[in-house]
Amino acid sequence: MDQYVGGFALLAIGVLETVVICYVYGLNRFSSDLELMFGVRPSIFWRATWCFIAPVMLVVILIMNSVFYKEVTYNLNGVIISYPDWATAIGWIVAMLPIVAVPVYMLIQFCSLGGIQVLKDTTKPVGDWGPADPAARREYGKNPFVALPVYKKFEMDEGHRNHAYDLDDRV
Repeated sequence: MDQYVGGFALLAIGVLETVVICYVYGLNRFSSDLELMFGVRPSIFWRATWCFIAPVMLVVILIMNSVFYKEVTYNLNGVIISYPDWATAIGWIVAMLPIVAVPVYMLIQFCSLGGIQVLKDTTKPVGDWGPADPAARREYGKNPFVALPVYKKFEMDEGHRNHAYDLDDRV
């Protein structure tokens, strides 16, 4: 299974992720979100890597894996044996499941819940998404591409806590 799941599926998902982040969500919006979180806008190096270098390299690797694909075999006491066709088919099905699952689920939801309106509704951020600070939230709501003030140390209101830093719940 390593031959199938560890190669093609991960490369294909990587290509899709970089394309969605840069060209569907938008590089400017993504960079603004990172600036909001870290206080520094990503440099041209990172933006070029995310939009051009990484997708091109991943596609090249994906193509090269396809061109130089060899049937999976195993060594049994010095004898090279090929897996049966049904086993190879199962390997490819398992490799395709993570890639096909999301579009299939999207298509099911798209058809059963109202078509194009579902697509419009699901591509909008939920109402409570954004900065926790009320002033930053108002500024972000005006224009998501505006650089927000950088908060070097953000003090949460009394009664709020960031559960990511709870030591009790760590495994």
